[in-house]
Amino acid sequence: MSCEAKHDTISTHFQSICQSGIREDNSNYIHCARKQLQIIPDFSRINTFYDELVLNDNLIQHIPVNAFSGLRVKRLSLQGNKIQSIESQAFIELANYLEELVIEFDQQYMPINKIPDAILKNLYNIRSLILTGLNLHTLSNDTFQYFKKLEKFSCIKCNLVTIDDMTFDSNKIISITLKELHLDNNKLSDLNWSKICKNLKNLEILTLSQNHFQTLTNNLLTNLTQLKLFDLSYNGLQTIDTNIFINQSLTLEKLYLQNNELNSLQLTFLFNLYKLTDINIEFNRITFLPEQIFQYNKQLLYLSLQGNDLTKLSNQSFLGLSNLKYLNLARNRIQLNISDHPFQYLNKLQILNLDRNSPLKIYNSTFYGLEQSLIELSLQNCNLTLIFSDGFNYFEKLERLKLASNNLKSLPYNFLKLSKNLTSLDLQRNQFQIIPKLFYLTQLHDLDLSTNRLCTINEENIIPIYPQLKTIGLTGNPLHCNCKLKWLIIWLDKNYDRDLIKFLQWICITPKKLNNKPLTSLTIDDLICNDDDEQNMCENNKDNLILTTNTIDTNRITEISTTMIMKTKIKILSSNQNVNMIKSNQLIINVEYDNINNIFITWNLITDESIKYYHLQIYDEDENLIKQMQKLLKNYQYKFDISSLSILKYKICINIIYIDREDKYCRNYILKNLTTIKTHEKNLQLIKNEYSSSIQYIFLFAGALLGAVLVCLIVFIICFIRIRHKQSKITRQTCLYHESSNRSSSSSNSSSNKSDQQQKISIPDKSLIALYDEYQPPIFYHPLHLQSQQEQKKTNHQHYHDHCSIHCNNVKHHQNRNNSSDISECSLHLTDTSHLNSVGTSTPLSSSYHIYQQIPSVHNLNGFINSSSCHLHGTLTPTSKFCPHPLNSLI
Repeated sequence: MSCEAKHDTISTHFQSICQSGIREDNSNYIHCARKQLQIIPDFSRINTFYDELVLNDNLIQHIPVNAFSGLRVKRLSLQGNKIQSIESQAFIELANYLEELVIEFDQQYMPINKIPDAILKNLYNIRSLILTGLNLHTLSNDTFQYFKKLEKFSCIKCNLVTIDDMTFDSNKIISITLKELHLDNNKLSDLNWSKICKNLKNLEILTLSQNHFQTLTNNLLTNLTQLKLFDLSYNGLQTIDTNIFINQSLTLEKLYLQNNELNSLQLTFLFNLYKLTDINIEFNRITFLPEQIFQYNKQLLYLSLQGNDLTKLSNQSFLGLSNLKYLNLARNRIQLNISDHPFQYLNKLQILNLDRNSPLKIYNSTFYGLEQSLIELSLQNCNLTLIFSDGFNYFEKLERLKLASNNLKSLPYNFLKLSKNLTSLDLQRNQFQIIPKLFYLTQLHDLDLSTNRLCTINEENIIPIYPQLKTIGLTGNPLHCNCKLKWLIIWLDKNYDRDLIKFLQWICITPKKLNNKPLTSLTIDDLICNDDDEQNMCENNKDNLILTTNTIDTNRITEISTTMIMKTKIKILSSNQNVNMIKSNQLIINVEYDNINNIFITWNLITDESIKYYHLQIYDEDENLIKQMQKLLKNYQYKFDISSLSILKYKICINIIYIDREDKYCRNYILKNLTTIKTHEKNLQLIKNEYSSSIQYIFLFAGALLGAVLVCLIVFIICFIRIRHKQSKITRQTCLYHESSNRSSSSSNSSSNKSDQQQKISIPDKSLIALYDEYQPPIFYHPLHLQSQQEQKKTNHQHYHDHCSIHCNNVKHHQNRNNSSDISECSLHLTDTSHLNSVGTSTPLSSSYHIYQQIPSVHNLNGFINSSSCHLHGTLTPTSKFCPHPLNSLI
């Protein structure tokens, strides 16, 4: 008997075992999942075109020929089966209809190392092919040879190690049509990068999670210019180059890099992703966020940094993420300071997860920037043993708050005072002994107090305060089931579905006769109040005085007495403790000290009454009030600093002023061997002082440097003026020599004035040339007025100090060592008319001395002197007010 005949004889028609119908989107389907089918049902004799046939999670192992005869369907799902064989002509009847095939093989049995021909050759019109569990080693060159319309290819968990060079090039249509490629959970490595990214220019989605890729270097993704989603999670990835996504800067929207080995220095690739909306970097090795690392990711909506080693968030860590809606920072080691505002730029953030950052301190400004946007906040397992700050009191749109696993014992009376829209509050796994009264949460629907220390639940603590409450969690509490809980049974009947009530694990611990019985299994008659001893024990649990300590640095605080509403003797604390918290019936006080006797006091009052003021008072050891240290605080203030307390024995008193009365809480202390624990305000002041000192040193250094520069400048100016003055004096003296020579020459030509001239001017003994030889004045580079002898005759009547002229003529001179050369003869003329006018001469006369100097013709060759008159080089000329030696003038 043939396989086809055998199949026909044992097949059951699908209508007897499957369901069919129409979905809301008007798509029709046949659903045969989880029917323990071993063969494919009979689909003959049907005329309907179906959108989907679901055969998931059955026991089908073989697909024969004509298994789907008569069926016309667009999507076929065989996931969850263990297919071991497929005949080569299978699926041929679906060739013109089938657009998507999802099939899972038996990886332990499948002996072939390629995709079955029935899929590769018969389903040439398929658009989406999803294969799971094949034993492939290589994705061969002929994989996509017959496909004409393939848009999505997925080969997951197929033991792929390599990809052939021409796999995506053998069919050119694939490079155009293929938009999604999923090769997750294989054994591919860095060697396959070039083959994957070679020719897929229209690829939009590429997922390669759970492979062995370790580096992502430049140019690997150059051709993937349309990439929108990229998944490289679970790869052990260590290196990502900065410019790897430069060709995807305007297309890539989703990037998944969780569970790799990336560190903080590998995040610079974010600078090129302008359109990124979703990034997951969970469970890497990121220890800090470089400032402004997200400044160009302005479209980012989802960011997860869970499970890294983050310890610090700066005020610039999230700069640029103005559109972010979801931020996950769980499972880190983040520590925040009082001056930190890490979320100030996240004005649209709706969900913030800070779970498992222990211990996490919340300050008044910790959530600055989130007041108008945050909807859900999770702070589970953060060791928030006490909440003293106003950090939770500014959320206006908060709807869900999770504070589970924090060892909380109470909440401030004004907690979440602006969060009037809060609907869900999770307080599981804490230490509450009474249900917190949060009067502002009038819209609360869900309150979970499972695994606390609640012994009884009073109706007045629930119904009037939370009128909209629909569900309450009390599992894991040591309930005392007496008449006080009758109201709870009635409330359950009104608000819970009867079928759900029986699943509630609200177990009675006391009285003994109801021990370990579910409260929901009891009737109202079972809840009686005749066990006074156990009832008193339960109610007194919340009134017991509890002393807890935090280990910080070595201090010793010796307490000599305590005066509270409840007078209880407190033991002496050990030497490793410096923080004491006392809980009375209404008040919790927390006191911290530092090494210079500064005290930081905080308190929390659990009361239903309205408070007007807190009056803080400090007394010395003689019970004298220290007036300068008393303080009147408003009812919303619950902390105070005392600076530099000069005494070791003192008493702190807090007066709580109600509308109609006043309560006073006092405590005595002795301080010894205090160490360096600073309050937050003191730390901030120290930082400011250090900053001020640094600024002062900078200004001092800058002032000294500026003063030195000014002194040097003044000295330089003085020296310059003195040198110029000295040079001017030398110039005048030189010209006086010239004047004296001139006058001496005039005297020799006029005998009548000889005696008068000798009286006025004394001609030096030495000749003018000798004087020039002895004196070598410096060169001043100013324009020199040069004149010929003819020009000199026209100007010889001017004032003497304006005329020191040089006259030059070309002559021939024979030198002994050279054959012949041209020389220039230059004469210096000094003209003086003032001394002639002084003796009454009416006509100015010209008198001059002639000094000759022979200049070699080499100067003529260099452009210093021409043939008609003396010209000096334009940049090296003596001053016109100075009459230098002619040789110096020309050198």
